[in-house]
Amino acid sequence: WRWFESWCRGVVGKDGQVETLVNIVRDISERKQRDEQLAIAALTDPLTGLPNRRAFRNAAAEENIEQRSGVTALALIDIDYFKAVNDRYGHDAGDHVLTGFAVVAQRMLRRDDIIARVGGEEFAIIFPGLDLQNAAKACDRIRAAVANTAFPTAAGSVRITLSGGVALLGSDGLDGALRRADRALYEAKAKGRDRLSLAA
Repeated sequence: WRWFESWCRGVVGKDGQVETLVNIVRDISERKQRDEQLAIAALTDPLTGLPNRRAFRNAAAEENIEQRSGVTALALIDIDYFKAVNDRYGHDAGDHVLTGFAVVAQRMLRRDDIIARVGGEEFAIIFPGLDLQNAAKACDRIRAAVANTAFPTAAGSVRITLSGGVALLGSDGLDGALRRADRALYEAKAKGRDRLSLAA
C-alpha cells in the first residue's frame, strides 16, 4: 500500500468556463510513515519500549475497563531505592535495570494485561478479569522473579526489589483506583518494602 495526495484545479478560459483540469498527485507514503512513527513515539516510553502514561490511559479507555461487568484489578509497582542504584552504579546502570525489569515483567504477564511506565521507576499494570487476590499473586510472581534476577550492567550486576500496591477498579474509575493503589504502595514501603499491599 502507498499513500497519495491529489490536488485538482480547474483552469478557466476567457469566457469564464472551465477549459481544462490540472491534477497534481504526490506520493506521501514517507510522510505518512513519519507521522505514524511520531504517533507511536508519543505513546511509548523511549527507554523501556513500554507504553507511557498517556498510552496507559488510552489503552484503559479502549479496553473499556471502567464499563466492564467483570472485575478488574490495577497495580502500581515501584523499584525500591532506585535512586541508590543510580548513585552507586550510575545512570546507565539504572537504565539497564529499568529495561531489564520491563522484560521480566512482560514475560510474567498475560496477553490481555496492560503494563506501562508511568513515572521514573514506577509502573502500572491493569489486570482485566482478575480480582484483588489473583492480581496480587500475579504481582508477587513478578516481585519474586525480579528479586531472583541479577541485572547485568557495565558497573556490575545489580539486584533490586519491588514494592507494590493493588486495588480493584471501582465506581470511582481509573483515577480512583490509581489513588487507592498509590496509597497501598506507600503502605508497602512503610512496612519495609519488597512486598505488596492491598487497597481496602
